[in-house]
Amino acid sequence: MKKQWRELSILKQNFLIQIRQLSTNHPKNHFLTKPNWSVKFLLPSTTASNDIIIDDKALSHLLRLSSLRMPSDDAAKKRLVSDINTLCNFVKHIQEVDVENVEPLRSIWPRNTSLMTREDIEKEDISGEELLKCAEKTHGKFYVVDNPKTS
Repeated sequence: MKKQWRELSILKQNFLIQIRQLSTNHPKNHFLTKPNWSVKFLLPSTTASNDIIIDDKALSHLLRLSSLRMPSDDAAKKRLVSDINTLCNFVKHIQEVDVENVEPLRSIWPRNTSLMTREDIEKEDISGEELLKCAEKTHGKFYVVDNPKTS
């Protein structure tokens, strides 16, 4: 299986998008035949022990940092601790990914490319006095608005 990088430049709605793709010579339907991972893999297993243990002190600290109140009943507290443990397990999987030699795969602008510029055109500002001329009712330099409750 030969792997090679190819660069694509796409102009889409006045934005130049550069994409680097890793292309292989697999058959087109190769990736659709069998899934190679599942979301269940990211969830904590029921038999394995978690590295992170959330106790009441850690939970109250997290809730204080997020400006949330401690749940009043134990069932809600257990659900919250379970959710936090699930999130910690998910983050643990992300932290384990080896990104040592990984280059960015996508950027909005190619390197050494600046944004397109346009000529500055000065617009004439409309003064408040001209806007007052458009109002139905005025009193001096103020707009007058009828209140339907008092009319």
